[in-house]
Amino acid sequence: MTEEIKQIADILKENQKDDWNNPENIERAISESNKIRKGGGTVLEPGASFTYCYVGLGKEKLDYLESLLQGKLLVDLGAGYSGDVSHFSHWVGASKYIGVDLLNPMHFKTNEAGEIIQDDDSRDPENRESLFWHQDELFFQEDMLRYVSKLPDNFCNIVINGIDSCVAGTSEYIELLCRHISRVVKNGIVLGVNSGPVFNKLKELGFKEISGQTSNLQLQIFQNTNLES
Repeated sequence: MTEEIKQIADILKENQKDDWNNPENIERAISESNKIRKGGGTVLEPGASFTYCYVGLGKEKLDYLESLLQGKLLVDLGAGYSGDVSHFSHWVGASKYIGVDLLNPMHFKTNEAGEIIQDDDSRDPENRESLFWHQDELFFQEDMLRYVSKLPDNFCNIVINGIDSCVAGTSEYIELLCRHISRVVKNGIVLGVNSGPVFNKLKELGFKEISGQTSNLQLQIFQNTNLES
C-alpha cells in the first residue's frame, strides 16, 4: 500500500468513526426506531420472562462469569424491572449495577439526569420494587443508544437481553448501538440472551463468542478481540 493510499484509508476510517459518533446521527437513529416501534405495534415488556436463565445458572457457569465480572461495573441495556439481572450482578460480584430502560412502567420518580430515584413508595417493604434498591445499583430512564453513546471508552461490561430487530427498530440503530458497545467494553465482555441482531453485528465488529461448552441454552458471552475499535 502506497503512502498516499494509506493516508486516504486513514481519512475514510476517521470519517466513518466521526459519522457513527455524531450526536445528530444518534438522535436520528433513535427517532426512526421510535417511529417503527410505534407504527409496528411492538410491545415492549419490561422484565420479560427470558431473564429467568440468570436465576437458573449452575455453579460452574456462575464461577466462570464471576471470573469475568467480579469487581467490575455492569451496565444492563434495556434492563426492564424483573430484578433477575440485578440479583445476578450481586452473585458474580460486580462492583456496581446500572439498569437503563426507555420505559418507566412503575412510574418511579426521576431527576433531571433521568436517574430513577427512591421515594417513600419505593422504600415500602410491601412494594416489590423495593427489592431492587441497593447502594451499588442505579437505574436510568433513557434510550439505551443515547445512554451508551455518552459513556467513556473502556468503561464497563454490558448485559443486553431481548433486543431483537423489533425492539431495536432499524439497522442503523443496531449499527450505532454496537459500535458504541464495542467502544465502552474495549477490554470487557458483553453477555445476554435473545438479542441476535446485536450479537451478529458485534461479531462483525470483531467480538468472539466465549460462552463455552457449559453455556446455558440461551445465555451468550462475547469478548472484544479488536482492541482498536
